[in-house]
Amino acid sequence: MLKHRFISPSVVHFESPDRDTICGWRYAAGRIPQGTPQPFVRSIIAAVEKLGSRLNSNSIPKLVIGMNAILDSLSLHEVFLSENINWNEVLFIHYCETLNDKSTQQRTRLQEWAASEKIYKELVRAGAIPSDTSIPSGTVRGGCSEDALAPIGFERKILETPMTLSDLLPKKSLIAEGLELDDEEFIEKLKNRLESGTLTIFELLNDYWDSMCRCHQTGQDLMQRVPVEELTQRISSGDFFYKDMHLAHPDSPDGISWFLRATHYYAFVTYKLDLLNFNSISGLPFFTKLFEIPGITDRIFEKLVDVCGVDAPPFKARNKQPTEMISRLLGLLSKRDCGVACCILTIENPSFTADSITNADLYSQNGKFYVKARTLHRRLVFSVSKPRARKRKISLLSSVSAKVITDIIRSTSEIRARQKHYNKANWRKLFLLSSRKKLGSISRLSTAIGAGSGITLYNLFKDKLKSEKIDKGSFNLSSLRTTQAIICFLTHGSLKRVADLLNNTIQTVKKDYIPIWLIIYWGNRILRSLQQKFIVVATEGSPWQLEASDFLDAASLRKFIDKTLRELKHGDAFSEMIRDRLGKYSDNPKMTEPFINSELIIPMNSQALTVLYAYSDVVSENKSESSGVAYQDRETISDPQIRSIANLIRQCNYLADSELSEAEYAILSKISGDSLMQFQRMHLLATENAKELSLIFRKRLPKIEQREGC
Repeated sequence: MLKHRFISPSVVHFESPDRDTICGWRYAAGRIPQGTPQPFVRSIIAAVEKLGSRLNSNSIPKLVIGMNAILDSLSLHEVFLSENINWNEVLFIHYCETLNDKSTQQRTRLQEWAASEKIYKELVRAGAIPSDTSIPSGTVRGGCSEDALAPIGFERKILETPMTLSDLLPKKSLIAEGLELDDEEFIEKLKNRLESGTLTIFELLNDYWDSMCRCHQTGQDLMQRVPVEELTQRISSGDFFYKDMHLAHPDSPDGISWFLRATHYYAFVTYKLDLLNFNSISGLPFFTKLFEIPGITDRIFEKLVDVCGVDAPPFKARNKQPTEMISRLLGLLSKRDCGVACCILTIENPSFTADSITNADLYSQNGKFYVKARTLHRRLVFSVSKPRARKRKISLLSSVSAKVITDIIRSTSEIRARQKHYNKANWRKLFLLSSRKKLGSISRLSTAIGAGSGITLYNLFKDKLKSEKIDKGSFNLSSLRTTQAIICFLTHGSLKRVADLLNNTIQTVKKDYIPIWLIIYWGNRILRSLQQKFIVVATEGSPWQLEASDFLDAASLRKFIDKTLRELKHGDAFSEMIRDRLGKYSDNPKMTEPFINSELIIPMNSQALTVLYAYSDVVSENKSESSGVAYQDRETISDPQIRSIANLIRQCNYLADSELSEAEYAILSKISGDSLMQFQRMHLLATENAKELSLIFRKRLPKIEQREGC
C-alpha cells in the first residue's frame, strides 16, 4: 500500500513496503515548489498514490520523478499566477521542453514524459484539469523506435544525409535483400537468424551455470576437510594457531578450508556475520589475529582465485572485491548468477514475464511450495505470479529448467533459513543472494544482465554476442521472451500458438508481441518484389538491368526471374508480358505455363492419417526441393509438400473455436469436416499408431530417409 507523509512543507515522502530492502520500506521524495495551491498538491499526490497502487513497485520512483517534473514546469512558467489557465498550452510546453532536453538521454526523456502523461490523465479524471485538455503522447507508432518488446539483435540505425559523393551508401545498404527467395525460404532465413542468436545465448548461459555449480562443489569439498566440531572447539578455546601460523592463513595446511568453514559458521550458524567482505570478517574472534598480518587480504584473495581456478567468477584487477569469490565457494548466488538463471528460465519458459520471474516467490504466504512434481510426465511444475493479471502463470519445466530451479533452491536454503530466523518477509522469494551490501533479495536483477554497470552478462559474453549482431540494448529478458514468440509465429503462423506459448490472450499477442517492424518488413518485401518485376521486365535486354535492380549479382537476379516465372497466373496481362519477355530464361517450357488451381482429396480417417503422419516423420528434408528452384511436375506431390500437409493437419488440433480468425476457421472447417470432436479423436489415434508405423517404415524401407522425392 503506497502512503505519503510530509517531511517539510516542500518535501513529501512516498512510502511503500518492499521486502527487498533492509528496512522493509522503499522511499521516494517529491518536491513541492513554493506557491503551488494546496488543492492541486492534494490532487497530484492522490494521483500518484492511485497509480502506484496499480503498478509495479519499481514504477513508484518513476511516478514521483514525473510528479516533480510536472510541478517544476508549472512553477517555472508561473502557471498558477494566471487567472485563466490554458492547460493545452501548458501541457504542450512541458511536453516540448521534456523531449528537447539534451542533457539527458532520449530513453530517459521518454520515460519521464510517460510518467508525467499517466499523472496528467489521472488529474483529468479527478477534475483537477479540464476534461477537454489534450495530453500529448510520447509513444511513437511508426515502428521505427526501439521497443522494449523487440527481439534480440534488433536495433535502429540513424543514417546521416549524404552531402558529397563519398557520403553515398553502397548499393547493399539501399536494396531489399532476399527478394529472390521464396516466401518460405525467406521466413526460414529470418527464423534461423533469431534461433541462432538464441542458441548462442543459451549455450553461453549453460556454460556459465555449469561453471558456477562446479565452483560450488569445490567449496563444499574444501569445507569438508574441517569438521564443524573441530572449529567450535577452537573457537571455545581461543587457540587459532598451529605451529605459530594461523589456521586460516593461506600458507597453512588446509588454510583456505578453515577460512571458508569459519566464515560459513559465523554467517549461517551463529548469524554473527552480516556481510561477506574482509572488513566484516576481520572483526570476528576467529579472524582478528589473522587480519593483523600486513598484506594478508591480497594473499587470501589470490588463494581464493587459485582454488576456484577456471570456475572463478569474473572480477576487475583494480577492485579485488572478495564477496562474490567467497559467496561462490560457500555455494551462494550472486546478482549475476541470478541473472543467468532468469535468462535460462525465460528462454525455456516464455510464459514467465521479466517482472514475474525476477520477483518470483518459492513459497506462498501460507508457506506452501510453488514447485510441484507431476507424476504423469515425471517433470516439475513451477508457477509465477502476474499481479496485474491477478493470476499465476504455470509452466512444465524441462530438464534444464528443473536443474536450474533445483540448484537455486539448494543455493538459497541457508540464506532463506537466516531470513526466516530474522522474520524477514523476503524469505519466500525464489532468488536470495549474497552481495557487498547484504545477504537477502534484490528486485532489479535486470541490471546484472545488460543495462547495469560493472561486469554484466553482456560484458562477459560481448565478443560472441557481437558475432551474432546482438547489442547491449537488445540483450534483456523481455527481448529473449519476444524472440521466442516471433520464432513460434514464424514457425507455425498461428497467433493462437503464440498466445499459448506466452500464456497470453490473442489480443495481447497482436498488440505487443508481433512487432510493427515485422509487419512493415513483410509489407515492404511485397511492394519491392512488385517493383522489381516492373524493373526487370522494363530493362530486359539492357546492360544496366542488374544495376537498376535490387540484386548484387547475376545469380540472384536469375533466381528472382525463375521465381517470378513459377508464380505466373492465368489471364493476367502483366503475367503474359513477363512470359513473353522472360520466358526464354526457363530451362523447362512447362514452367511458364499458367498455374491451374486444383484440390487435393485426402480420405480423413485414422488409417490414412496414420500413414501420412508416419511417412512425414521419417522422410528427410530435400534441400533442392525446398529451395523451390527446380521444376516439379504439378501432378505429383513432393516429400516437403507431404510434410507441410501433415503439419497443417496436426496444427488444426491446437485451434480453439472461440479464438479463431476467419482464415483459421476456413482451414479448420475444410480439414475437420462436420465434427471437430471426431477429427480430434482420429488425430489422437493416428498420432499413437504413427509411432509404431514409423519404426516399420525404417526397418522395411531402410532408404526411405534418403529418398530423392516423389
